[in-house]
Amino acid sequence: MIPKRVLVIGCGFVLMGLLAIWNVLVDLHRAHINFNFAVFLLPVGVGLLCGKKSSRKWAALWCLIGYVVCLILAALCFSESANVYFGELRGEEAISYLLGSIALNALLITLVLIALYSPRSNSYFAPVRNVT
Repeated sequence: MIPKRVLVIGCGFVLMGLLAIWNVLVDLHRAHINFNFAVFLLPVGVGLLCGKKSSRKWAALWCLIGYVVCLILAALCFSESANVYFGELRGEEAISYLLGSIALNALLITLVLIALYSPRSNSYFAPVRNVT
């Protein structure tokens, strides 16, 4: 039986992959060619739901990419030439909100990794061995 944590994470990856595909299709409809690498989240999510060990490794790689993006965005916040916008806020007052959202995303990525490599998840992704 699939653990709830893997079910939630797998469905999240599937949903993000479908949203990326939707964005690509909307752009194509507007005669704009756009390729979003997040479309590859869909097969990773399906693989997680099926219990594939390789999909768990791919999910960890996507989490690593998420950490790198968080670091780049945080560094850009402190760049003197950056124009920071967060909703209606602009400039200096937007930086704290933007850094808070970056920290929240990094925390979420950490929780996904912890859940994917927990003992219950490990048993789900363990290969089934036939003893004869």
